Amino acid sequence: MAVLNLPTRFDFAATESKWTQIWHDQGYFHPVADVNDPRPTFSIAFPPPNVTGSLHMGHAANISVQDALVRNRRMRGFDTLWMLGTDHAGIGTQVMVERQLKKEGKNRHEMGREAFLERVWEWKEEYGNRIFDQMQRLGASGDFRRARFTMDADYSKAIRKVFVDWYNDGIIYREQRLVNWDPASQTVLSDLEVESEEEQGHLWHLRYPLTSDPSQGIVVATTRPETMLGDTAVAVHPDDERYRHLIGQTVTLPLSGREIPIIGDAELADPAFGSGAVKITPAHDFNDWDCGQRHQLEVLQVIDFNAHINENAPEKYVGLSVAEARKAVVADLEAAGVLVKVDDHTYLPGRSARTGVIVEPLPMVQWWVDMQRLAAPAREAVRSGQIKYVPERFTEQGVEWLENVRDWCISRQLWWGHQIPVWYDAEGQIAYVGTEDPDPAEAEAKGWVRDEDVLDTWFSSALWTFATLGWPEQTPELQRYHPTSVLSTARDILNLWVARMNFCSHYFLNQIPFENVLVHATIQTHDGKRMSKSKGTGIDPLDMVNRFGADACRFWLAQVSMSGQDVRFTEDKLESSQHFVTKIWNASRFVMMHLDDYNPAQGIEPEALELADRWILSRLAQTVEAVTQSLDDFTLTNGPRSLYSFIWTEFCDWYVEIAKPRLQGPQRAHVQAVLMHCLDTMLKLLHPFMPFVSEELWSEGLKKLNPALAGEHLAVAPWPEQIDFSAWLNPEAEAAMGSLMEAVRVIRNLRMEVGVPANKEAETVYLIQADSAEQARLQQNAPLICRMAKVQQVQTQTEPIAIQQAAHGVSQSTQVVLPLAGLIDLDKERERLQREMGKLAKEIGGLEGRLGNAKFRERAPEAVVREAEAALAELRYQRESLQQRLAAL
Repeated sequence: MAVLNLPTRFDFAATESKWTQIWHDQGYFHPVADVNDPRPTFSIAFPPPNVTGSLHMGHAANISVQDALVRNRRMRGFDTLWMLGTDHAGIGTQVMVERQLKKEGKNRHEMGREAFLERVWEWKEEYGNRIFDQMQRLGASGDFRRARFTMDADYSKAIRKVFVDWYNDGIIYREQRLVNWDPASQTVLSDLEVESEEEQGHLWHLRYPLTSDPSQGIVVATTRPETMLGDTAVAVHPDDERYRHLIGQTVTLPLSGREIPIIGDAELADPAFGSGAVKITPAHDFNDWDCGQRHQLEVLQVIDFNAHINENAPEKYVGLSVAEARKAVVADLEAAGVLVKVDDHTYLPGRSARTGVIVEPLPMVQWWVDMQRLAAPAREAVRSGQIKYVPERFTEQGVEWLENVRDWCISRQLWWGHQIPVWYDAEGQIAYVGTEDPDPAEAEAKGWVRDEDVLDTWFSSALWTFATLGWPEQTPELQRYHPTSVLSTARDILNLWVARMNFCSHYFLNQIPFENVLVHATIQTHDGKRMSKSKGTGIDPLDMVNRFGADACRFWLAQVSMSGQDVRFTEDKLESSQHFVTKIWNASRFVMMHLDDYNPAQGIEPEALELADRWILSRLAQTVEAVTQSLDDFTLTNGPRSLYSFIWTEFCDWYVEIAKPRLQGPQRAHVQAVLMHCLDTMLKLLHPFMPFVSEELWSEGLKKLNPALAGEHLAVAPWPEQIDFSAWLNPEAEAAMGSLMEAVRVIRNLRMEVGVPANKEAETVYLIQADSAEQARLQQNAPLICRMAKVQQVQTQTEPIAIQQAAHGVSQSTQVVLPLAGLIDLDKERERLQREMGKLAKEIGGLEGRLGNAKFRERAPEAVVREAEAALAELRYQRESLQQRLAAL
C-alpha cells in the first residue's frame, strides 16, 4: 500500500504550478479533430480579450464559468475544445503604442504607416500573450496550442473574403452619413463604443426672429448653442396650431444672418415638449440628420475633425474649440437680445469609451453594412429558441436589438487593423475590390491608391466562432466543433459582438454560431459600483490568486457569476472560500490516513450499512444530481452551494465524526469503503470548480491508495453520473438521520444557552417521544447522539418528565430535557444572567427615552430613527431570551 505523502498544509502556489505543467505536457486540453470520432462534442469559443489587456475580474469570472463547464464535459467523455485567442483591439493597441512613441518624441505620421505597423507588431510579440499566462494561473484548461489572433494570416484571409462577398452582394456600401467622431483618437466609433452618463449642464432658450416680421419669432432650446451656427431649419409639428401657419416661411439665424426654413415634421417636433419648436442641425445631431434627409435640408458642417469651428461658420468663430465657441456664441446671443433664458439641465453627452472625450456627430463618407439584409435569420434563431440565453431574460434583448438595428459603420481611421481591401483610381472611384492585392506594378501604372482606413475591430471578431476553426476552408475542426455549444460573455457586448456573430454565421455557414449564450454577472466594488482601474477601484484577480489561491477564487466566482444578478466583491468572500479549501484538505488527509490498510477489492456491502452510512450515501447521490444539473443547465450557482453544504456540514461535521470510533472497531473495512467512495466522488464533483486541490488530493493521495480508480489523472477521470448513484437514494434514511441531527442540534443549543463548558459532558438527556417507532429509533442511535452532543447517556420515553432546574427544547416532535444540576453552577449562572439583564435594562431605557422624545423623531433623519427602533427591538428580544433562561434555572 502506498505511503501517504501529503503535507499538513496545502501549498496552493506550488500545486498550481505543478499541475498546470503536467496537464499541458499530457496534452489533455488539445483535442485532435476526427470527424469519425463517435464521442459527442462540446466546444466553447472564449471571447478574445484585447491583446493590450491583462486579466480583470470580468475575465476571471468568465474563465471560472467556462472552465467549470469544459472540465465537466471532458470528464463525461465529451470531445471538448475550448478555443482561445486574442483580439488585435484596433483603437486600444494603437493608442497604447502611440503613447510609447510620444515618450520617445516620435509620432506615427513621422514614422510612416509601414514602420509604425512594424512597431505595433514588436509590441504585440513582447506583451500580447501575457494574458494566456494569466489564464493558466487561474487553471484555464483551454487549447493554448491552438490559440488564435485576429491579425493572423489565415484569420485575415477570412476577413477579406467576408468583405468582398458582402461588397459583391451589395451588403457593404460606401456613403456619406452622420457618424460618431472621436476627436482624440481621430476615428469613427460605433454607437456601442459611445458611453453616456448623466452630467450637469445648461439648456439655452434662443429666439429666432421671423424674416418677414422680426418682431415675431420662434423660441428653440439647445444644450449645445455652438451648433446653432450650422442650423439649416426649424421644425414644428404640422398639427401644432401655434405654428401651422408659419410652415414654409423662414427665420433669420442670429449671428450668421442666414435665412432658414420653418418645416413641419411630425416625427421630431413634439407640441407638448418645451416650446414645440426644434432647431435642426443635420451635420451635428443624429435626429436632425434623419430630419434633414426627410426634407432634403442642407448639411452645413461647422465643427471640424479636431472639434474646432471651421470656415463654414462666421469668421469670428473660426478656429475656436467647441468649448471656446460655446462661450463666445452665448455671449453674442445675449448681446443680440435673442437669449431668452438659461436653465440648469441634466443631460447625457456621448463620450468615447476609449478616450473619454465628447464625441462629435459629423457627416463623413464611410463604409457601411446593410443590417436589414442580415438581421432576419439571426433574429429568428433567437426567437425560435435555436439560440438560448441564460438567464432567459436576455432573450428579448437579443431579439429587440436585431429588430431595431441601424446600418453598421465598419470603417475606422486607424493604421492598426485590417486595411480595407479597396483601391481607388485617380478620380477617387472604386477601381478594385478583392481577396488578393492587385499586382503592384499594375496598380502603380494605373494610379490606384488603397483605402487607408481599417475595419472596425468588431468586424473581425464577429467571425470568431468559425474563422478560428479554419474557415473559409472546410477543415475537420470546422466540421466537428461548429456550431459551438456555449458562448459565455458579459451583457455589455451582447449587441456589440454576440448579435454580430449570429448574423455572420448565418450568412456564411447557414448555421447558428452557438447553441447557448450565458450572460455572467458583473463583479462590482463593495459599494455596488463598476470596477475601474483609472478610478483606483479595479481588482487584479492575480493579486487575489496570489493571496487566496486559484481554487478559492474560482469557487466563489463560479458560484456567483451565473446568479442572474450583479455581485459585490469583498475579500471576506474569498477568505471564506479559502477556509473551505483548507477544510477539504484537512478532512481528505484525515480520511486517507485511515485508509492506509484499505483493500481496493473491498466494495460497499449494502447489508453492512448503518443508518449514517445509508444517509451519507443518499446525500452524496443528491449532491451528484444537484451539481450535474447545475452544470447541464448552465446556472452553476446551486452546484457549488450544494457541494459546500455537503462537504463542510454533512461529510466533515457529521459523517467523519460519526466514523471516527467505527474506524477503530470491527466495522473499519465497511466504513473505509464508504469513505473511499465519498471522497472519490467529492473530489470529482469539486474538480470543475477547484481543479488544483482536487487533483492533488486525488492523484497524489486517493489514486495511490486505490490504483484501480479509473483515469490517469483527475482531469480526465470519469464523472460520477447520476445513474450510478440512484441506487443509494434513500429518503427514509435521510428523514431518520435528519431527526437525529436535529435532536443533537437542540441539545447543543441548550448547552450553549445555559453556558455549559464546551468540553464538559452532560450526564443524561431525556428525549420525550410519543411515537413508539420514533422512540425506538432514537434509543437505537443513542450512542451517536451521545457522541455528537457530548452526553453520557440518552433516555427515551413516551411520557413527559418533571425535572427541577432543567433546560427544555423541542426537536421536531421530540421534547428534549437537559438536567442542569451538576452541569453548571446554578447560583453563579443566575447572578450572571441578572447582571446581563441589568445592563440590557439600562440600554433599553436609554433608547426608549430617545425614541419617546418628539423632537428627536422630528429632527433626526428617517434612517437614524429606523436604526434606533431596530436596536430597541433587538435589545428587547435579548431581554426576553435571558428571562426565559433565568426561568429555566
